[in-house]
Amino acid sequence: MGEGWGSFGERYASHLGQYAIQRSIMFPVQAIDHEDTRYSGPIVKATRAPRDAFLHTVWRHDDEGGMMPAYSEFFGDYGAAVVRGVVASGISDGIVDIHCGVGHDSDRRGD
Repeated sequence: MGEGWGSFGERYASHLGQYAIQRSIMFPVQAIDHEDTRYSGPIVKATRAPRDAFLHTVWRHDDEGGMMPAYSEFFGDYGAAVVRGVVASGISDGIVDIHCGVGHDSDRRGD
């Protein structure tokens, strides 16, 4: 990618697309797994802030108040990366071409 507003727009759109895919994967996993993603309360000591921030990235509260691994974070992050890799490799272009070409046999008839 080059410089300028056009390249910036491409990178920004790519980031928004990856974020949308990530969140689209995370939400159903959170719902199925009963993860509670809400803020759980104030931090008692300022020295615990980095620890609490890290723990709430990989651990979440469940519906019963206990702690559980944040599976949605892992599925969302890695799932979005897989989707981006598939799209970037051009595999999706082939799939789209196959689906768009179904039922159109004018090229094979020689018309």
